[in-house]
Amino acid sequence: MFGTTRKPVAEADDKSLFENRHAAHRDSERRPIEPAVPAPAPVRRRAERRSASTFIGPDLAIDGAIESKSDLHVEGEIQGDVRCKSIVIGESATVHGAIVAEVVAVSGRVTGPIYGLRVSLRPSCHVEGSLYHQSLLIEQGAYFEGRSRYSDDPIAEAAKSGSKPRDASDSGADKIGGTSQKSFDDASHRDR
Repeated sequence: MFGTTRKPVAEADDKSLFENRHAAHRDSERRPIEPAVPAPAPVRRRAERRSASTFIGPDLAIDGAIESKSDLHVEGEIQGDVRCKSIVIGESATVHGAIVAEVVAVSGRVTGPIYGLRVSLRPSCHVEGSLYHQSLLIEQGAYFEGRSRYSDDPIAEAAKSGSKPRDASDSGADKIGGTSQKSFDDASHRDR
């Protein structure tokens, strides 16, 4: 219009397409090619790995105390106290003794006190003993006979009460609440 000449539209489109493709090709030579899939995260060293879970199968019976720094999953039978990071008592499991752990989930049978920050009694469980906890969940259908006591630090309370792991062969292995089964038997014979 004001003294400038315009090129025909078809000619401008063809030339600009060629220039854009050529420019894109030059730019790709300068930039490194980014992978389509992100690189995997670096593998952690053994010291950094989370502790593994220990499994006690249904065909295993342990007579004695267990102390572990890892998580524990029990499907078998334990005669003695258990101290660990967290514990899952499966439906087929039986534990006769004190349990001390940060997280306790019970689906099986426990006879003895339980000390845990978070204690969960599932519908299929059968628990006879005192519970010391910060948080307690008792699902419908769970069987619980004993005392439930809130504690700011149930793990420390376990140490104060002397619930350190002991073997089932100790004289107090059958103790619940400070009285041994033998004492109950003796008392029942005296009453007759």
